[in-house]
Amino acid sequence: MGKLGFAEPPSGAIFACEGVDLSGNEGRVVASELPTIVYLFLPSQASVRANLAALERLRVARKNTLSVLAVTAADRGSAADAAKGLKLGFAIVARARGLEAFGSGASQAFLLLAPDGRALGIKYGPLDWSSSVTSGLIGKAALRM
Repeated sequence: MGKLGFAEPPSGAIFACEGVDLSGNEGRVVASELPTIVYLFLPSQASVRANLAALERLRVARKNTLSVLAVTAADRGSAADAAKGLKLGFAIVARARGLEAFGSGASQAFLLLAPDGRALGIKYGPLDWSSSVTSGLIGKAALRM
């Protein structure tokens, strides 16, 4: 994962947050039974739509081996605007709370989670999810879990 710029997460970090989905359902976000990429984003970030679309393509390509979740501390309306017109098969959680361990103030970050919610790596800043190198390395990491 170091090839992609992923760093070690804080020791013992478990992903847990609360927020509201785009339908208005409030609650705690529960880890998937699959390895998961969590995209922490600000809706105003220029690359948000491209990242959401690329992550959806990756999710579809790895349908039974990888899950995706997008999370923002911004309000539900801003999150919905960022995803407007995109056909996404993964949840977007707005007004997220509980992400302090992962530097929720960053404009964008990506977490790779094990199925039990343990954070395996974190990448701050941009990452080209449409790259075959990126999707290949993420796929290999997901298969090892």
